This record gives sequence, C-alpha cells and structure tokens, in this order.
Amino acid sequence: MLKAYPKMKGILFEQPEAIKGAKSLIEQAGILDCCELIVGNFFEFVPAGRDAYILKYLIYDWDDERAIA
Repeated sequence: MLKAYPKMKGILFEQPEAIKGAKSLIEQAGILDCCELIVGNFFEFVPAGRDAYILKYLIYDWDDERAIA
C-alpha cells in the first residue's frame, strides 16, 4: 500500500522479532521513510491516533475464547 500511495504514512506494529526481520524488507522496498516501526503487543496497547488499522493473519487459528479476548 505504501508503494502504491507514496504520500501515505504507515506503521508496522509488531513483536521485536518481526520488526527485526521486516526492517530490511521495508528498506529494500524503498518505503522505510514512510513506515514507522513500533515494537509492541496489541494485548497491552495499540498506537492511538491513526486513521485506519489493517490486521492480517491475526486470529485465524485461535480458539473462540482467545479471539474474543
């Protein structure tokens, strides 16, 4: 999305291991300047003040109790 819409700003909000692995891919894609990398856990907090949140491959394999939480 950030490559298709260069004026857009985004974040990758993920666990430390995922951020570490994704940084080089984001650099290679040429979008590091418009993509903020934030380490965190969405069970503890979610960065506020954004216009949209896109979740992918998040709860598809969780049981109902964990997904509801």
